[in-house]
Amino acid sequence: MGVRPFGRADQDKPGGKLRQSIVKQMSLIMGLLILFILIGGAVLYWADRSMLAKFEEQANLLEKKVALAAEISQSMSNLMIEYRGYIAYQLPQFLPRIDANKKRVDEGIAQFRQLALTEVDREHLTFLEEESQSYMRDWIEVGKRMIESGQREALTTITAEAGYLDFSDELRTRHQQFAEQMLVAQVELRTENDRRVKQHTLYYAEYLLLIALIIGVFAVRFARDVGKPLRTLALFSEHYEDVKIINLPYDKREDEIGYLTRSLKQIFLRFKANERRLLDQMEELKLQQDEMMEQKEQLIMQQDELHHTRAKLREIEQRLADRRTDERQGGE
Repeated sequence: MGVRPFGRADQDKPGGKLRQSIVKQMSLIMGLLILFILIGGAVLYWADRSMLAKFEEQANLLEKKVALAAEISQSMSNLMIEYRGYIAYQLPQFLPRIDANKKRVDEGIAQFRQLALTEVDREHLTFLEEESQSYMRDWIEVGKRMIESGQREALTTITAEAGYLDFSDELRTRHQQFAEQMLVAQVELRTENDRRVKQHTLYYAEYLLLIALIIGVFAVRFARDVGKPLRTLALFSEHYEDVKIINLPYDKREDEIGYLTRSLKQIFLRFKANERRLLDQMEELKLQQDEMMEQKEQLIMQQDELHHTRAKLREIEQRLADRRTDERQGGE
């Protein structure tokens, strides 16, 4: 006879679609985890690249400021040298050189002005603009006019008293100070970049720790939701005759664990039903054997009675035969 204790278990068939498959759940979780790792890695990579690009941009900007400041300072020094040559020799060949150096100074200042400037940069740029304009206005233009008007001796005297060396020293000193400030700024920039690199390294370590925690949570959940039920079912599969299998709580699940639990319960109930049927059949067989033994005993008793009856009949017949013999002998 068949046993069908679980109606829902009849709907779960091997190879059929389960409402909540463990494989699908784990695939989804692993997919989300991989996506999360990729997104986090992409964000960290983008942050590192942005930080590196910003550092390189700022470092290049500082180097460009230093290079432009050096170029402007060199052009102004060349301008003063050409002007001193012009005053000394009073040859018109020096004028194009003066104009060319003045043009380079103006172009350098214009390029410097277009950069992203700090307060220190603006102060140095103001100094360069004012000094270049003052030198052109108060020295070069005045010198040209005095040479053109024939006041050469007076120009020589004014030039000697104008403090050329003082201006040259001040220009050199201001340039050195600006270069030192740029060097300090570069050191601070590298220090800040190193700090950010360490901070990003810490963020990356924290991100890896977060990934490890998430994996740990999933591992604990997997062990609780899958590993423990599988271990319990494995133990009960070795001792399937244990009636406690009926009390397993996993048959409400819609995944492979639930299907396996319901299947084991069906097997257990069928086993118990077959066991009861077998016991009933053995009991019935035992009753039949007892009945056959009783019938056999009765048959033996009947056979004994028949044998006894036959013995008595032979005895009676023998007596009758002896009596007849005696009677014949007596008649003779």
